[in-house]
Amino acid sequence: HKILRSPKATESACDAFLLRWCGRWDRREDQREHYKTGYVESRVAKFFYPLFPDAKAKDFFFPVMFEHDWVSSVVAACGVWEPGLTLLVGLALSPLNNASSSRLFVDAGAHMGWYSLFAAKVAQVPNVISFEPHPKTAHKNLQGIARNGVEHKILLSSFALSNASSGFLSI
Repeated sequence: HKILRSPKATESACDAFLLRWCGRWDRREDQREHYKTGYVESRVAKFFYPLFPDAKAKDFFFPVMFEHDWVSSVVAACGVWEPGLTLLVGLALSPLNNASSSRLFVDAGAHMGWYSLFAAKVAQVPNVISFEPHPKTAHKNLQGIARNGVEHKILLSSFALSNASSGFLSI
C-alpha cells in the first residue's frame, strides 16, 4: 500500500490509472473482508462479455494471500490485475479475433493464477496449464482452482520451467 503514497507511484501510468479507477484502497473498509475469506470476486466478466458473446463469461474468485502482497491488494481493491495485459489476453482469446480454436492456454509463472482463472472462467478455454514453482503461491493457486470449480480445466504444475537463473525459455 505504501507504494501508492510514494512520489514514484504517480510517475507510473499503470499506478496512476489504478489510483484514478480504484481510489486509495488503504482507506477502503470492504478490502479487509477479503482477507478474512481468502478470496475476492473479479469484476471483469461484464467488461469482456462482448468479446465472448457465446461463452457466458463468468467472474471468478481470486485467492488473496495477505495484506502486504501487491497482487492481492490490487485485485481486492479493483477487481482486476494488470488491466492492460488482461485486455490483451482477452482480445487474443476472443472468438471475434478468429481465436475460436483456442483450446490451450499456458500460464508460465502463474503466481496465484489470475490469467489461468481468466482463461478458464471468462474466455472459457477448455485446457489451461499453469506453472508456479513457489510453494505458497502454488497452494493459493490450487485453492483458487478448487474454489472456482475448474479442476477439470486447469492443470497446475509446481515445477519450474527451467533451471537457469536468467534468460529466455523457448517452448
